[in-house]
Amino acid sequence: MDGRIGQRQPTRQLLASDLSSATDALPADTLKKAKTSKETVNGIKTTRYSFDRKTLMDLAKEDSSTSSSAGTFDQFDKAQMDIWLNDDGIPVKVSIDMSGKDDQKKNVGIQMELNLKDLNSDSIKIKSPV
Repeated sequence: MDGRIGQRQPTRQLLASDLSSATDALPADTLKKAKTSKETVNGIKTTRYSFDRKTLMDLAKEDSSTSSSAGTFDQFDKAQMDIWLNDDGIPVKVSIDMSGKDDQKKNVGIQMELNLKDLNSDSIKIKSPV
């Protein structure tokens, strides 16, 4: 809703605005620090923003709200985050790959990939249960 009782935005506008607000945590200054390339992902033209370990560490140090987590990257020998945004700034794909050793010298790691597909596709049909 846009603040007016009883009036709603079309679903497509709501979904697009919700997804583009997900990238608010990545302001333009942050995106400028990434390596970029143009790629087609899931059939959509995107800009890929790649952040390596050093860039992620630098960004964490710059952000006062995450200063305590800046040292978190110290335990990772490898840290890579890639975000593919369409022309509207909506994330089409997100990939995170980190690995290293914890305080007990045990191997730790995370690999995650998120793909957004069929956004606003006419093939998606939702029927009311009532």
